[in-house]
Amino acid sequence: MTGGFISDFNLFEDLSGPLDVKGRATGGDIDLAQEIAEAESEELNVTAEEEPPVREIESPAAEESESYVPNYVNSNNFLSPRVDGEMVIEDYSPDGTALARFKAALGRAASENVRIAVIGDSYIEGDLLCQDIRRKLRAVYGGSGVGYVALHSDFPGFRRSVVQSDKGWTNHDIRTSRATAVKTLSGVVSTSEPGATVTFKGTSSPADLKSWQRSTFIYSSPVAGNIEIKTSSGTQQFAVSATDTPQAIELDGHTDFITLSTDIDSLVSYGLWLEGANGITVDCMSIRGYSGLKHRSLSPEISSAMNVHVDYDLIIVEYGTNAVSEEQTDYTSYSNVMCKAIRRIRQCYPGSDILILGVGDRGIKHGSEVVSMPAIKSMTAAQRLTAQKCGVAFWDTREAMGGDGSIVDWRKRGLVNGDYIHINGKGGAELADMFVRSLLKAVGANE
Repeated sequence: MTGGFISDFNLFEDLSGPLDVKGRATGGDIDLAQEIAEAESEELNVTAEEEPPVREIESPAAEESESYVPNYVNSNNFLSPRVDGEMVIEDYSPDGTALARFKAALGRAASENVRIAVIGDSYIEGDLLCQDIRRKLRAVYGGSGVGYVALHSDFPGFRRSVVQSDKGWTNHDIRTSRATAVKTLSGVVSTSEPGATVTFKGTSSPADLKSWQRSTFIYSSPVAGNIEIKTSSGTQQFAVSATDTPQAIELDGHTDFITLSTDIDSLVSYGLWLEGANGITVDCMSIRGYSGLKHRSLSPEISSAMNVHVDYDLIIVEYGTNAVSEEQTDYTSYSNVMCKAIRRIRQCYPGSDILILGVGDRGIKHGSEVVSMPAIKSMTAAQRLTAQKCGVAFWDTREAMGGDGSIVDWRKRGLVNGDYIHINGKGGAELADMFVRSLLKAVGANE
């Protein structure tokens, strides 16, 4: 049943499930209210800088101005301005340098790897949106390979940007595991059975995903054992020692596939990175049904050890869909806890810029018609407030889509799924085109 929503049947597009009668995504974050209550009462050992001052500026005029230099305030009635017809990226840093590190990294893209992590929920599952952000940025800066991959996927055929097959691996995510090893940026680790194996192959379209130049496997192991890795260059054996600290196997060499096998029981995989030696890498890190709140418990120690091998110039935070319900209009508590998560990410990745990606428009059925859910506007305001309080960048996805009623238009144009929530491949491409134009404009670059 669709819970009062219009939904066309499609196996892959409906993986995330229909909506219930309250307008909530089924399979959403469990016990969200309890999670918020626990987060508000706990004291995190965060040593990052104190909350930056909010920029004291005025709201834009109601009429759009092509030459308008945007100013921002927190308001549930806020309408994001456009400059030269494009949605702006809102900079809430005290000195207007929210993307300065990323901008500097782009200047080195010809000789270095510029890494972007996109952490989020089912909105980006299967590399949706991310694959097209990657495509657009690589048209300017180059790069190859799909970037981060977990060693197990429940639906490997859903993702078209890499071909994956695995056996003997189990995923664990940050929501349910108490293990320190799971408190990573991706929010996921994979553990092995003896004889576990996984293979990744490049895809022929787009061409930049067919092969890559560098393969990095990050792991820890409870016992000594062996890891075997096959690539186009041949087969290599690695004897590993027991360790609680993340270690890396780094292989340089052009390849269009990689197969990793191990005889170790409970080897912990933090992920495999398939990337070029320079240009842009965009890592898609999604957890279906997740609100993002548990990222306040990231491990600085684990992150620091991983950063030696895989660091980031920009972290894009895409959450919120699984915290929205039709009857709720105040998301201040969610914003407060997400601030803790953002500050912990900043502590774990001090060399990275952070950008919050607002929720997209979402539909709900009133009578015989589908309309935009009013609560999405409230969540957007809360996300903008989070960016303000944390002094990071923000992009208003909902307003970029067209604001009120846009989800209906996007469905008519075949850009979102029948649940009136999730973008599909075509929608991801259109949204990515808008976002990348805004991003390049924000850092003063040209497409």
